[in-house]
Amino acid sequence: MPPLSVGTEADLIRLLEQTPLPAWKTRTDALLQQFVRAAIAAAKLLEPKTQPVHLTSGTLKTEQEVKAWLASTEKALLAKLKTGPVVIS
Repeated sequence: MPPLSVGTEADLIRLLEQTPLPAWKTRTDALLQQFVRAAIAAAKLLEPKTQPVHLTSGTLKTEQEVKAWLASTEKALLAKLKTGPVVIS
C-alpha cells in the first residue's frame, strides 16, 4: 500500500479526491492482515521455529459443540507444539 501523505489540508483533500470511498474500506480491511503478518514476523525473529496456527471458525450452538471445538483445537495445538512454538492468528 503506498504511503499516505496527509501532512496538510491540501494533501488530505487531494488524497480523498483520488481514492473512492469503497477503496477506503478495502484499505482498512487489509490492515488487520498486515498486523497479523507483522506479529508473526516479530515472533519468528524472537523464536525462529515459531509457526503460525490458524484456528477454525464457525458457529457453535451448544455446549457440546463448544467442548468438541475446544478438544479438536487443543489436539491440533499440541501436535503443532511438538515442532516448535505457535503463534495463533
